[in-house]
Amino acid sequence: MQISFKWGILVIAVLLAGLLVLTACGGDDDTPTETEIPTPSPSATEAATTTPTETAPPSVEGPTWVYQVTYDDSAGAEVTNWTLEVNAEETVEGVDCWVAEGAFDVKPFREAMPSGSPVTIESIKYSISKDSAEAIKDESQTSGMVNVMAVRMYDYTGDHGQPFAFEDVFSIATSTELTPAFYDVPVLNVDAEVAAVEEVELPGMGTMVCYKVEYSMQGQPLSVEWYSAEYDLLAPVKVADYSKYKSPEIKEMTSYDPMPAANATVPDVTGGEENLTPECKGEGETIPVIANPPECCEGLTLIPPKEEGIIGISGICTAKCGDGTCDPETETAYNCPDDCEATSSGT
Repeated sequence: MQISFKWGILVIAVLLAGLLVLTACGGDDDTPTETEIPTPSPSATEAATTTPTETAPPSVEGPTWVYQVTYDDSAGAEVTNWTLEVNAEETVEGVDCWVAEGAFDVKPFREAMPSGSPVTIESIKYSISKDSAEAIKDESQTSGMVNVMAVRMYDYTGDHGQPFAFEDVFSIATSTELTPAFYDVPVLNVDAEVAAVEEVELPGMGTMVCYKVEYSMQGQPLSVEWYSAEYDLLAPVKVADYSKYKSPEIKEMTSYDPMPAANATVPDVTGGEENLTPECKGEGETIPVIANPPECCEGLTLIPPKEEGIIGISGICTAKCGDGTCDPETETAYNCPDDCEATSSGT
């Protein structure tokens, strides 16, 4: 199968000082060769009546799509509209790409992970594989205490890319360069799975059958993307990112123009009603920060994660906090001070 368009998903505390979710594709030798134009001599003036000019590269008129983006932090919900337009093409690491550049009706405000530092997203740009509709590179610029440019590269392995199929699994290695180069960002290895085929309600676009792709790292959920199974689009129709900022960020597509022809076949929805009510989590299990999360089983209480700044989970289910004994598997002085501070002080 082909490859998947990874939408700016991913993850990291690249936005310690600021972040986030497209560029344009051409050949390897697209740069025009500079040629010195000789000045005509008086004897050649009549022959040289015109001056040669460089030919501008042809413009690219690609699709445009719009997201309604919701970010709900401690100050309340912020709703902005992001317009992505394919306006160029380029070659990235040997892959022919479309370039989609973003514009905002209002520049989005975010709280970076894990510090909570306020940042503003200034620009976004993605290089999307022409062959597989997957992001090969993305660029984002943020401003805050420091202005930061982040360039991420994506390397995919496994059964990845559009068209998807239920239960596909693949991996993504992301490498990031920051300007200014505060530090070397390690390569992050993300696991992905097409977990379901389900109907998604989109504002302004109605209900659409979609592939649900879940992303995680070392078992911790990061984000979820929904790709249309009815149309071949260059981007997911919905993105729920739980790891990039202090609060979840939800993107929902409101338009795509021009809309391609509908696919001849659409997969059946998987899971059914049983997936609407998630199973409860037992002793010591974590609750992921996702839409429609499970709850702790009866008799258990949700306490915070063991350390501040842990991404992807809202807490741990346990009945042990408050029993006077610090259980190192689930408890620390941060999430259960009554047990762990008392134990460490010898009382």
